[in-house]
Amino acid sequence: MCECDDALRPHGDVRAHLHRRRFLQSAGAGAVMLIGGRYLRPMGAAADDSGGEDTGASGARRAPTRELQRAPINVPPPIIIPRSGWGADESLRTSDRTFAPVQKLIVHHSATPLSADPTADIRAIYKFHIEGRDWADIAYNFVVDQAGRVYEGRWAREYADAEPHTGESVDGLGVVGAHTLNFNTGSCGVVLLGDFTKSAPSDASLVAAMRVLAWKAGQKGIDVSASDQFTNFSGETSVFPNITGHRDLGITECPGTDFYSKLPSVRAGVAARTQRGLIGYRVLSTDGHVRSFGGAFDLGDPARIGAAAGVAIAAAQDADSYWVMAADGAVFTFGNAQYLGSLPDQGVRAKAADIAGRPGGGGYWVLGTDGAVYPFGAAVNLGGLPNVGVRTTARKIRPTPTGNGYWILGEDGGIFTFGDASFFGSVPGVGAKTAAVDLSPTPSGQGYWVLGEDGGVFTFGDAQFFGSIPALKVTWSRPARAIMAAFDGGGYHVMANDGGVFSFGNVPFYGSLAGSGRRPSGIAPAVQL
Repeated sequence: MCECDDALRPHGDVRAHLHRRRFLQSAGAGAVMLIGGRYLRPMGAAADDSGGEDTGASGARRAPTRELQRAPINVPPPIIIPRSGWGADESLRTSDRTFAPVQKLIVHHSATPLSADPTADIRAIYKFHIEGRDWADIAYNFVVDQAGRVYEGRWAREYADAEPHTGESVDGLGVVGAHTLNFNTGSCGVVLLGDFTKSAPSDASLVAAMRVLAWKAGQKGIDVSASDQFTNFSGETSVFPNITGHRDLGITECPGTDFYSKLPSVRAGVAARTQRGLIGYRVLSTDGHVRSFGGAFDLGDPARIGAAAGVAIAAAQDADSYWVMAADGAVFTFGNAQYLGSLPDQGVRAKAADIAGRPGGGGYWVLGTDGAVYPFGAAVNLGGLPNVGVRTTARKIRPTPTGNGYWILGEDGGIFTFGDASFFGSVPGVGAKTAAVDLSPTPSGQGYWVLGEDGGVFTFGDAQFFGSIPALKVTWSRPARAIMAAFDGGGYHVMANDGGVFSFGNVPFYGSLAGSGRRPSGIAPAVQL
């Protein structure tokens, strides 16, 4: 298990190293011994994940700040299980803490066998780091288990109710851990449970690690694709990647060859998360599978929990949030999306057509195929097609930017407005004879695009025309299924019946379901604000 403590013990000089060396050399089976400056393990002990303790005078120690290469991005935190959630015995740790600006992100593996209870594994590491290493606390800032759950590591402070456990002081300085000798002050250590000298980390754990890294990198303005100069607590400077493996900074196998080999893709995934605007999208197929593309992480789908929910998908409040809806109006949440109810919960028996999140979060609307609207959470019912005496099959519901109104699209291309939604025209109004399949408002709310099942795109209000599938003169799978406008209104994606995705205007192509054999039912953006 990693060892490298800047977080100061009472003995902040060479005596600490001598004390530790005597302890380790006399600890017996399973201990890690210091030989020639490298920690080695006896036969049968845990795999080597060694480093050492940074030491210094007691008191707050802040690493020199650097000129940030990027503006901070408000990447939302993952769900973090607090120390109480893994059963930390707070009587074991000391309250000594130092804090520093986070400049580097260092990944580790625990080099320990996995048990059926990851919280027990964390408690064992915690106890070993305190009683076996004589450190103030667990070495790592955050811990990720094989299922992708994220745990608070080293204690930083008390938090208010519902406040994320950031591992930082109230003024945003990171608590100094004990994970990488000479590089703890000014870094954040993220460890994945497991020994990756023998097997690869799970996809779920990699995604969770990337979410933690993107959260920290985004808020600190760290360029995760770069290698910046770093000044350690004793004033020595070096240059290395801003996301790096422990082995790059010390004599150790950590984070294991099978994890270390994935660092380029980890950096790429984190880089996508620290960009503004559209960073990817998710495509839902009719059998309930969700495929994620670009910087949209895979956070699960109904098919993997045994539910065939594949009618509609909607983005929630951030790039790690989405809802998926079944034909009966049952709602499934993924990532940070909140569950606020569903039609079966309310005893409503209706065939559902669509789901849309309320801008700003806190609620969503479910649309029935008859045009009735069912609000949940902070979403408000402003009326539906039955309220205005319209009988047609409803296809989509799309909210205005304020969340105080919405448009409903009928299958003939008719547009019906409620609340502060304005009418700018409809497909029948321009004399076109095609079934309408989707509607996407412009960012201003002063216009919208309507997609016909023939792939034609109709523009109304301030929506600009950037092209359509028929104009491409390509072979494609009819009918068209969905249109998704760019975050800035400068383009749109159109999806075909085989899951093929076509890009128009300034939007990037991240991938598609074409060739997968699955039929899509919707597409949802992953947007980083």
